[in-house]
Amino acid sequence: NSIKAVGEFPWPRYVYAEGLSVLDSVGIDQFAFDIQFIDESPRVVNREEMQKLQERAKKGGRVSLEDLQKSYQDNDRILADALKSSGRVILPYSFINERLAEVELTEKQRAEREASIRLFTERASVPVPKEKIDEFKGLIDARRKLIQYPVAPLVKPAHAFGYVDSDSDVDGTIRKQRLVRMFEGRMYFHLSLAMLMDLCGVKKENVEVVPGSRNTLRGAVNPLTLQREDIDIPIDTQGMKHIN
Repeated sequence: NSIKAVGEFPWPRYVYAEGLSVLDSVGIDQFAFDIQFIDESPRVVNREEMQKLQERAKKGGRVSLEDLQKSYQDNDRILADALKSSGRVILPYSFINERLAEVELTEKQRAEREASIRLFTERASVPVPKEKIDEFKGLIDARRKLIQYPVAPLVKPAHAFGYVDSDSDVDGTIRKQRLVRMFEGRMYFHLSLAMLMDLCGVKKENVEVVPGSRNTLRGAVNPLTLQREDIDIPIDTQGMKHIN
């Protein structure tokens, strides 16, 4: 039904921006995407603007380079504006098992990307105290080499972040979910846990991780009772929880 209504998939990001606007208007408390936005969107023509230019050209009117540039829409910027307007959107990212080829960037693009990565790292993770590095070694997955970040324009307006990669057993079935992982000396949180932290009003600094025992959300507002309490979530030595 969605594809019939909207068109072929994947959809341009302005579609998601429109969806956020609609959901925002009915008072949704929290938004989370399970679609990763890791590549820049291609610039596309704004059909209405292009049609206006075509009509002007047919009548002998002048169409300038600036007019043509305005007829293209930046879907990443449109989605970023929607994230900012909502202020409640949690975006996904992932850890991957291989290094990616370097993409040639201009000096300005490189500076923007590096600034975006610094901001993402600060907002998506917390540093692990040096005295706990050995205790938390089981939370490291040596196969994961790299983070696939959301594109730079979406990082600042996003409310929070959570990773979405999964771990399967040898038969290919996923029975456990890694709720926390340590990567390059920092603690990162799964999308499901990031959503729960947000609903319970718990900052990432107030999550106590005890490998082989529990994740504790300190001072959480229980979404069912609305009482403030510590919420314990059992985890194994790898930070995983069995899926119900």
